[in-house]
Amino acid sequence: MSFGSIADTVNIRGNVTTPRYVFGTGGINVVEPIHQALDAGYRAFDTAQQYGNEEVVGRALKEYKIDRKDVFVITKVNKPGETVEATLEGIRESVQKLDLAYVDLFLIHNPNYGPEGRKIQWKALEQAKKEGLARAIGVSNFVLHHLEGMKEYATELPAVNQTELTMFYQDKEVVEWCNQHGVQMQSFAPVARAQKKDDESLLQVAKEVERPWNRVMLRWNWQKGYLVTCKSEKADRIRDNTSIFDFELSSAQMEKLDALDCGFKVTPSTVKDVDERSRYYKDMP
Repeated sequence: MSFGSIADTVNIRGNVTTPRYVFGTGGINVVEPIHQALDAGYRAFDTAQQYGNEEVVGRALKEYKIDRKDVFVITKVNKPGETVEATLEGIRESVQKLDLAYVDLFLIHNPNYGPEGRKIQWKALEQAKKEGLARAIGVSNFVLHHLEGMKEYATELPAVNQTELTMFYQDKEVVEWCNQHGVQMQSFAPVARAQKKDDESLLQVAKEVERPWNRVMLRWNWQKGYLVTCKSEKADRIRDNTSIFDFELSSAQMEKLDALDCGFKVTPSTVKDVDERSRYYKDMP
């Protein structure tokens, strides 16, 4: 019986194929963890202008001597310039830093810069796609009104919406909207930074499947159909995060975990109040 594989892929808007399991590189500024992730089977890598490590990610992939077509590279626009062209210059700089000829998926990192800022960023990404700088374009941390607002200016809707998703924060209205509009969900912080590792229901399911709690959380994300983003600088943890393809959660276990939805988020980490954190993007114009 097959329970999936780290090599599994999915098609996103524009008939672009992406691996479903993604290695996150935020905070990683050396090549070794990226090489270890490649050794473990990862073929999709998520970076951002904000991380300041695009050059490191590009160098790590080139040093590994893997064919460009065999890796999928995601990066993100940090903030808009004053114009579409100024924003496009920043996008070109990212492609130059990565030095991989093009980016597979370029996202708006967050909706923080208001309707006009988001419009500028999106128009720049649409142009980047036309110029061959990006194969697909998308967004991150967008909630319902940000997504709906895109209909006023977008020539095409996002291929992906990358956001925090766990059984404790399921963002159901956003997931439903994205499903209805052909937008693939990509989860980050899928184990809630270990802040829910003592939850009784989570531990009960972990006991039933004889797996650690973190693998259960990762498996839940996988069975939801999301792209799943894992991050670690430790070789053993990088390997452990890939150990979710030898078991499956039953429908009853998925329902039990689904029932844990309580609006608990771990990002943005700069927002300390838990209730405020859950509303942070929803309250953003």
